[in-house]
Amino acid sequence: MKILASVFLGLLLASPVFGYEDDIETDLNEVYVINVTDEATTLDRDYYYNFGRVGLFEERRATFFLRNNSGLPMYINDFDLSGPPAFDYAENCPQILFRGQQCRIRVFFQPRTVGLKRAELEIELTPQEDIVLNLRGRGVLRY
Repeated sequence: MKILASVFLGLLLASPVFGYEDDIETDLNEVYVINVTDEATTLDRDYYYNFGRVGLFEERRATFFLRNNSGLPMYINDFDLSGPPAFDYAENCPQILFRGQQCRIRVFFQPRTVGLKRAELEIELTPQEDIVLNLRGRGVLRY
């Protein structure tokens, strides 16, 4: 019996272990890259994303990669989301993004009421100019 227990324990410890972050990783239907360079001359860099028609309490998401293609390190000071609670975001950005590095920003839209919704996600940067993601989506009833 001791031999059987030892064999079972050995097989258990030798088994590969699989890990995953979450289900969000598997659905990357909408992926966009925001390249930050030294050539920007506007006060704010505006980007627009429309989630389209989304059923109430359903979730749609988009992934943005913020890439530093400038010659200087980029300091990410803050993320400010303004708008209804139908919008949310998650990011894995460090405070300093060095040349050639990138980080991920996921934006979520889950309407709780019917109608058009708008929001802005402002990414405050130094020394580069701020980036604004203008978001919109429409909550609809699904039949």
